[in-house]
Amino acid sequence: MKHLRAKRRARRARERGIALIMVLGAIAVLTVMLAEFQDETSTELAAALADRDGVQAEYMARSAINLARLLLAAEPTMRTAVAPLFMLMKKTPPQLPVWEFSDRILGAFNDAEGAGNFASTVGLDLSLGKNLGMPGGRFDLSIVDEDSKINVNLGAANDIAHIRLAREIMGLIGPLQFATIFEQKDKAGATHDRASVCSAIIDWADLDEGMFDCNVTQAAPTSTGVEDA
Repeated sequence: MKHLRAKRRARRARERGIALIMVLGAIAVLTVMLAEFQDETSTELAAALADRDGVQAEYMARSAINLARLLLAAEPTMRTAVAPLFMLMKKTPPQLPVWEFSDRILGAFNDAEGAGNFASTVGLDLSLGKNLGMPGGRFDLSIVDEDSKINVNLGAANDIAHIRLAREIMGLIGPLQFATIFEQKDKAGATHDRASVCSAIIDWADLDEGMFDCNVTQAAPTSTGVEDA
């Protein structure tokens, strides 16, 4: 009897050990599956959030472009409103550069900071307005008119165009903060001042072989020698 009882206890212990091993194995498998499921879920969530943010950013940019077009289209109306003031001075009202203040004017449709800038500019309280603001993001709008760009193609035009181009180039590179750029030496140990750089830009495009003088104080263009090949 004692021998049978000992065998039974041994069998039960063995069964309990096997059951414990099976439970631990199941827990290990479930742990791996849970970790993998969590990684996949985190990846899918991050991808969904990135797609959502991308769509929001795209439509914020589209909103900024459409608002800018609306602002430019409204410029003639604004010009008509101020026309009487210019008529008193016997002048024709010029085009109003509304694009230079686009960030402030369109701030009512931007985030809280943009709305604050708009309110401080025009002196209005936007708290009573509806469908204003842009929660969850903002846009930075900068409009550059074509006339503010330097048309280097004028170098291939006539002498009057060369003078205009020279004045624009010298006006761009003339400020003192750019002095260090023109004080640096090239590989040959030579320096090139503003006038020589300006002349090189125009001489590269013009049709003659004479070196153009970028002295903008002169009334007519002059040649200071033969162009450098």
